[in-house]
Amino acid sequence: MTRASSDASYVNDAMLPEPGTLRKQINRVVDQVAFGLIKHCLSRAHHQRFEPEKLQSYAERWLRATVDDYYALPDFRESQANAGLLKSNLDEFRPRFEMFLDSPIRSGHPENDRYWLDFHLAKPIDQAPVFVILHGWRSVSVKGYHRMCRRLNDLGVNAIITHLPYHFSRRPKKSFSGELAISADLVRSGDGLRHGVLEMRWLCRELKKLGAPAFGLWGTSYGGWIGAMTAIVEPHLDALLMLEPPVEIEKIFWEVPLFEKLTGHLQKNGVARAPIQHLFDLVTPYKHRPRIDPKKIVFLGSLYDNIATPHSLQLLNRSWPGTHLEIFPYAHISYKLHLAAMDLFEERLLPALKK
Repeated sequence: MTRASSDASYVNDAMLPEPGTLRKQINRVVDQVAFGLIKHCLSRAHHQRFEPEKLQSYAERWLRATVDDYYALPDFRESQANAGLLKSNLDEFRPRFEMFLDSPIRSGHPENDRYWLDFHLAKPIDQAPVFVILHGWRSVSVKGYHRMCRRLNDLGVNAIITHLPYHFSRRPKKSFSGELAISADLVRSGDGLRHGVLEMRWLCRELKKLGAPAFGLWGTSYGGWIGAMTAIVEPHLDALLMLEPPVEIEKIFWEVPLFEKLTGHLQKNGVARAPIQHLFDLVTPYKHRPRIDPKKIVFLGSLYDNIATPHSLQLLNRSWPGTHLEIFPYAHISYKLHLAAMDLFEERLLPALKK
């Protein structure tokens, strides 16, 4: 079998591969067009508004918090109903079905306070590992993930596609999909990330109660970020595969041109970088160690990525000793990277999950 990852270069302290000029230009044009559209959407000022007093209160609330405090799974009142609904849907084996569950915390947007799950089952839930696919920020569609689910099913793995906070079915009225997930409203952005992590923590534990032999996350970009933070706080997670997860969150937010509209809104309202640094520490993967076996963490990056840069992924790889990283000659938005991810999943994670 010819592996898509044959194009990869493992990132360590050695020099990164020299980029090919034509390939580099093509990949960067693709990213420039996509990010240009995102940047235009981020200029919609009415969705960038926030209350400085609310941000200050939020920063003070979490000033001395640990990641375990920040992502603590609450005993929420809908939990029992969720568990019953999940069990009733899984009691009788059906290869494909969809359902909604209530989120562990409230956001103030009813649409965002429940999350959609699309089950693609190869076997009953207690007879095969299950992986939840977490899409990227501002993804146009999750249709392409159905092909991934079919491939996972062929490998004897159960798969679930979900909608992340403020995306698709969780999009509040008069907003674009994903627009509210990352904005100048840092309270909403932080709690959106917490939503995703807490939902995966809850789902992991409940599926384990129903007999799932292993539970893993497969995240791209924003989904990879949620996956990384989940691995830091959830010991019941068994495996993690990430494609281009953002690593240096504070640096990305304040220094990458894509987000200059957001930081501009903050600065106009008197919000400086230093006083809220601890909030960024709570959402930055490399500043914390994972709770799961690092040998069951695989992540992929792209050589021409300006968000999840090769050097930032190298930083995460060093901070999480034992994890596996490969870099490919693509940009942040690349279908080919998903093909490489499937090969790496089959080669490195699947054997470990079936032991």
